[in-house]
Amino acid sequence: MTDLQPAVSSLITSAHGENVVATAAEGIYSLGWLVIALPLAGAAVLLLGGRFTDRWGHLLGTATAVGSFGVGVAMFVSLLGRTTTRGRTRSTCGRGSRPTR
Repeated sequence: MTDLQPAVSSLITSAHGENVVATAAEGIYSLGWLVIALPLAGAAVLLLGGRFTDRWGHLLGTATAVGSFGVGVAMFVSLLGRTTTRGRTRSTCGRGSRPTR
C-alpha cells in the first residue's frame, strides 16, 4: 500500500470530475513561497530586534511588503501569458456556479 501512496496523493479530482495531476512549481512559480516568507521574516526581525530596529525598521517592513507584492505581480503577469495545455479554457462565470431559480 505504501507504493501507491505517492501516486494517489498526487491525483486531485477537480470540481468537474476530472483528474488533475499535481506537479512541482517551475520558473517564477517556484518563488511563490516568498509571498508569505518575506513579510513573515521581516516581522520576526522587527519583533526580535525590538528598539534596535527603530531607525531602519520602517524600511525593512516596507521592503518586505513591496518584495512580496512584486513576486505576486510577477506570478500574475506570467499567468496572463500562459496557454492551456489542452487548447481550451473553461469558465464557469455566470453558469453553473449558483443554482438558478
